[in-house]
Amino acid sequence: MGLDFMAQAGYDPHGMLDMFEKLLSLERSRPGAVARFFQDHPGTQDRISDISGRISRMSRTSGIVDDPEYQVIRRRLGF
Repeated sequence: MGLDFMAQAGYDPHGMLDMFEKLLSLERSRPGAVARFFQDHPGTQDRISDISGRISRMSRTSGIVDDPEYQVIRRRLGF
């Protein structure tokens, strides 16, 4: 759902993929650091696979990346 909302709003759906890849990296470097927050969610690797497949089936996979507000948010999030 979130991926579809992002794409419909004009955002690059690869951003969600990037976020989950960063989350997976964190999980690997600090086991248990985020697990308690996502216990009732599918595994991160499964989510990455699902998102990758869904992006490959989308007709448009690029989005807003140069909007000033977008860049401010990216900086705040550390990207």
